[in-house]
Amino acid sequence: MTVDKLEQYRALVDEIKDLEQRRRKVSRRASIVVSDTVRGSSDTWPYCARTVKITGVAAKHVRSAQRIDQMRRRRQMAARELLSEIETFLGTVDDARIRRMIDLHYVQGKTWRQVASRVYGSPKHESTVRMAVKRFLDQK
Repeated sequence: MTVDKLEQYRALVDEIKDLEQRRRKVSRRASIVVSDTVRGSSDTWPYCARTVKITGVAAKHVRSAQRIDQMRRRRQMAARELLSEIETFLGTVDDARIRRMIDLHYVQGKTWRQVASRVYGSPKHESTVRMAVKRFLDQK
């Protein structure tokens, strides 16, 4: 596992939420009913002109929504796969202290100083925490 992938964790979670919001927004737009009126006449005698109201869903919005939804699903699936990979990696870390440090910093978004306070009870050990995680990741 690389530091780059771990640093993407929170961004991936946010991206999945954003994609879901976009899906809901696009699906609402695709279901907008449009209507118009046209003039026509009956096909039998007497050929009297009359106005007819036509309603339906705009085809361009439906196609656009389908295209956006397909791209969104691909991006969401890729994000979920990377999230799964990171979660699997965290599950393989045997050292509970290192696992907690990685979880606090990369998953929960705490600073190294906050991680040191939580793990060692003092923010003075900030560099100790950072180096311990760095050494562990370099070994993997």
